[in-house]
Amino acid sequence: RIAVKVDGAAYDLDGKFGVSLADAANLVREVSLVANRIGLCFHVGSQCMDAMAFRSAIKQLADITSEAGIAPDIIDVGGGFPVAYPGMEVEPLETYFDVIHEAISDYGFSGAELLCEPGRALVAEAGATAARVELRRSNSLYLNDGTYGALFDAGSLAWPFAVRLLRLNEEMVATEYQSFDAYGPTCDSVDHMEGPFQLPVDAREGDWIVFENLGSYGQAMQSRFNGFYSDTCVSILADNLALETFTPSVADMYAPNTISAVEFNSEDTAPALDRTRLVSEFSIVAGDKIAVETVINAFNSQFPEELDGVVIRRCGDELKVRVKSIDEQSAISFSKTLKALPNIVSVYLELFYR
Repeated sequence: RIAVKVDGAAYDLDGKFGVSLADAANLVREVSLVANRIGLCFHVGSQCMDAMAFRSAIKQLADITSEAGIAPDIIDVGGGFPVAYPGMEVEPLETYFDVIHEAISDYGFSGAELLCEPGRALVAEAGATAARVELRRSNSLYLNDGTYGALFDAGSLAWPFAVRLLRLNEEMVATEYQSFDAYGPTCDSVDHMEGPFQLPVDAREGDWIVFENLGSYGQAMQSRFNGFYSDTCVSILADNLALETFTPSVADMYAPNTISAVEFNSEDTAPALDRTRLVSEFSIVAGDKIAVETVINAFNSQFPEELDGVVIRRCGDELKVRVKSIDEQSAISFSKTLKALPNIVSVYLELFYR
């Protein structure tokens, strides 16, 4: 990995990893003596707003390989492909790809295998985080999630996320907007998100603030500092999509004679957001075999065959359980019951709507 020097990224990534430009040619020569194939990689930085940064980085690779007298077999241009957050004008991904391919050709790397590592650009728009307003004080909102949770980028990096307000009791929301900042639930004063977040002027306790484009660097960043964390994820699927067929074999099942295996297929589709037709998926890590058996007994007792379909997969002391046709609150309540069982390490709940 080469620590290339380029501009245009919101967050540089050359400080921790990568050999310096001054040392790279010598290292490439040394590697060529013992390696069957040679690969070079770089990262221009997260949320790179200038496609020409990739051309500059590839030019630096060309200088290195020219000095070393070695032609690389693989070039990995890393990630950094951007997403359109508020206030940011982002060029289409095709522009970045065109610049990269042109530079690869111009600098004599056409024979190398070309790789890239898109992350944010692939998944950011696929997810959002909803945080509840617990307190309003002047123009500050105190939320049940923050920088130690899924909103790290909103605080530490002051990332500009699009936000919207949801009021679940169906009361009208003001049409006039104003700027807010926000605080997370922990005791740490750095658990603060400056924003400014443009929200209705009557934002109040009990409202939900949805932070968009958090499919990347959101839930994956959360900690359990101060005991605040979310272990519930809701997946909303399009009307014409069904959950993957889930038919465990006998080898995958634990105590198969006591568990009703149900197949989820296209016939199980239902109107979008029908809360009685969701599928709840529980992921449980147990401390030992006895705890595993306790969990399975709890599912069999809570969801008998004549009421609901239960599918259980087991790998060691980890269980993945899908239950269909129970409402959201019942699923959340049962996840709390599971957490209270002896020797249960963790319980994670994901809710699928169609």
